[in-house]
Amino acid sequence: MGYHTPTNYSTHATEYENPVEQPTVKPNRKLMSPFLSKQCSTERMDSRTADELYSYVMSISNEASLDAKWLQSSYLFRISLTLRNIQETIKIGSRMDSDSLNLAIRIMFQQEVERFQNTNYLGWRHFINQDFGEASHQLAHFTGPEVVYDVLDSHMILIPVHLLKHYVLYVFNMESKKVLVLDSLNTQDPLGESRFTRHDKIKIMVSRCVMECMRLAFPGWNKDILNWDFEAVENIPKQQNGDDCGFHVFNNMVNWDGLHLVNSTSQDPYYLRRQFLIHLLTLRDNEAILPEYVVHRLRHIKDN
Repeated sequence: MGYHTPTNYSTHATEYENPVEQPTVKPNRKLMSPFLSKQCSTERMDSRTADELYSYVMSISNEASLDAKWLQSSYLFRISLTLRNIQETIKIGSRMDSDSLNLAIRIMFQQEVERFQNTNYLGWRHFINQDFGEASHQLAHFTGPEVVYDVLDSHMILIPVHLLKHYVLYVFNMESKKVLVLDSLNTQDPLGESRFTRHDKIKIMVSRCVMECMRLAFPGWNKDILNWDFEAVENIPKQQNGDDCGFHVFNNMVNWDGLHLVNSTSQDPYYLRRQFLIHLLTLRDNEAILPEYVVHRLRHIKDN
């Protein structure tokens, strides 16, 4: 999987400051995939260093160390992860933790803004966290000061949805007026339901939430998403067990360009979790403290 490293790594806690409000940019939703742009060149991870980082993180067992806060970000709302939280998310056989996924999406959003600033690709994709629900609580994700582009002109909006013990990705293509679901579960679930049956009610609920948010954030917006075409995307990697769906959603959010997944990734459970760990550790303006060893290995990944 391609990834984007930040320009700084925090080894000390920093005071959080509200972002400076910037002029809102209008994305060009008619552009081709941003993955074709020079800003989106793929960086390949040094596997040995990534393995060393994963092993180091999982080797720590001291109770005080496990309770130490490793990652924290306060905007739009505070998310804090201790080492214990991180270990419990990335150990083999574990399921995705909602705070970990939300932080990963926040990092994804920050990296997309950094990568495409001063280009028409800024805001082409817009990411919402998996707590998406009541519209009045989600407005900051559409019009908050950190959203430096006009979501009204985004090509697509990507929203992870947590079903009962299962994560899926909903994609609202605002240009083609189409709703897609990327679901890594086999076509039929253990109850024999197809993807279409599984999502009959969910797609209506999520679509209504998006419509309400758009109407509150942008008075005069009046599209009826409930009448848009719906497609359950078939040609995507399938999870190998009942635990990996959240990691598949993360990969799909990183790599979906509107038509297909642009970077092929291993479906090995260890690989999925190792990649996710490295992504989490690249949090910019981390308000918590990372061990010096971790910072050193991250810099090694960046330099190579």
